[in-house]
Amino acid sequence: MFLEILQTLIKVLMVFSILIIAFGLAFYILLSNSLYLQTTYSFSSIPMSLMRTFSMMLGEMDFVGTYVQPLHRNELPYPIPAFVILC
Repeated sequence: MFLEILQTLIKVLMVFSILIIAFGLAFYILLSNSLYLQTTYSFSSIPMSLMRTFSMMLGEMDFVGTYVQPLHRNELPYPIPAFVILC
């Protein structure tokens, strides 16, 4: 039973990984030269494009504003929850 579920899960993940890679590369090719998008780090590199595509498939629309821009400004997005989790 466990192996059947694992096989099905692996098949589904392979299909979704192909879609994520295809859409991520397409977005990178089409949107990497946009001046506005270069300032927001959305599709500036292939790994960033893949992460952005994955987060959009999950329903998160402001991944860059929440996690990426604070990283480039050297600030912690959620300092109190991070402190509670890490301590």
